[in-house]
Amino acid sequence: MHRIDTPTAQIDKFGPGKNGFTNGDPATGRRATDLNSDMWDAVQEEMANAIEGNGIVLDKSKHNQLYLAIQKAITDPGFLKKANNLSDVADVTEARGNLGLGTAATKNVGTATGNVMEVGAFGLGAGPVHRADAYGNIAEFFRITASSANRPGNNSYGGVRLPIDGGPTTSYVVVGADMTAWIGRSQQQANGVAWARVYTTLFKPTAADVNAVAKTGDRMSGQLIAPALATIPDAIPWGSGPYAEQLNNQAPFFQPNWQWPVTSGGVFVPIAKGTSTRKGRGWPTAVSYGYLMPGEDMHAHPVIHALGDSGMENIWEFNTQTGGLRSGKAGEFATQPWVNNGLGGRVDWGTFNREVGARATTDYVNSTFGPKNTANFSGNGWWRCGSTGLIIQWGTVGQGNDAQVTFPITFPNFCLSVQMTQTSSQWGSQSSSNISATGRSRTGFTSHIYSQEISADWIAVGF
Repeated sequence: MHRIDTPTAQIDKFGPGKNGFTNGDPATGRRATDLNSDMWDAVQEEMANAIEGNGIVLDKSKHNQLYLAIQKAITDPGFLKKANNLSDVADVTEARGNLGLGTAATKNVGTATGNVMEVGAFGLGAGPVHRADAYGNIAEFFRITASSANRPGNNSYGGVRLPIDGGPTTSYVVVGADMTAWIGRSQQQANGVAWARVYTTLFKPTAADVNAVAKTGDRMSGQLIAPALATIPDAIPWGSGPYAEQLNNQAPFFQPNWQWPVTSGGVFVPIAKGTSTRKGRGWPTAVSYGYLMPGEDMHAHPVIHALGDSGMENIWEFNTQTGGLRSGKAGEFATQPWVNNGLGGRVDWGTFNREVGARATTDYVNSTFGPKNTANFSGNGWWRCGSTGLIIQWGTVGQGNDAQVTFPITFPNFCLSVQMTQTSSQWGSQSSSNISATGRSRTGFTSHIYSQEISADWIAVGF
């Protein structure tokens, strides 16, 4: 097929390169378009091919064969009608595959199961979805404001909701405009949402929150065990100051003021203690630094106490009122005030060393002649051996079961024995009741005298 191209054709009648026909114009001398065999052959064959191509035999007597050919072509199963909107496609699945469409092409847009979600569904891919209530049981991204129900605080938040089960139990994670972070959980709608704030660098837990020790000070409910404890290197030690302030000051290690009741025999209070044993050999020893609350009204006595096994013990006790130092065993020292008081400042030490130093020494005198014995011969009395330290104490106790007897003086180290002898009885020589002493200690014992007896004498031996 081609457009008319004879010399008399109207050039570019239908646009550039699109010639057409003209009837000519005698007035202007323009000729009508000449036709030639090429043109008519082209027209004839185009129409003949269209008719025969649809299986129709050319018939000279019929003038509708081109129309029939077109009708046959558009009703053929291989062609689709626009009016049918693709309903006449024989194999829909194959046609969709040929177009490169997946399974989403057959889904509806929506939020139900099996639907294709549009942009913005559940807060995805679009602006935030505002909720008037944070509670829900579907998964979605959402935002809530200070006016929304079941919010964690009075702020605006962006969050995500994630169902856990069909209970419906749902979990939440939200972050506020105030940089707070929260996790939540809900079940029945009537119970709302339970929130817990998340610790962050802007919301750090306190020592109490995580059961830790506060740097500013804290109270322990059990032992504090550490390799070492030290005061602040660049600060004055805690409690430093004049002696006169120490009753109200504290110290790097401090025992608060305790109201002690008066206790018979006194109470020893260790403030610091160390224990040691020779590995594989024994010799266990506990060394304590503390104070003794005497059994009578007076100030506490500072004490250094050492206790080993087999009754080995020694006590260095300072008397706060007199300044005296008592040791349970013979010592090898004397304080300067004691020496000065004893000599009255009358000794010139240069002369003493020259004139007296060659004479008998104190150690010589003590070892040769021995120290003096001491005693108190009252009704409840005692006697102390000056050379051995042996102490014998005695007294009388009346009738009564579980009567507590306090020694006139405390044995410095150990009470070896307590013996009791009946002195008077309601039954005279016919008495058959027993008397006994139990629970002996350095300070006393418990007497048992039953109703048939009146009194008993006792003797205690120790050192």
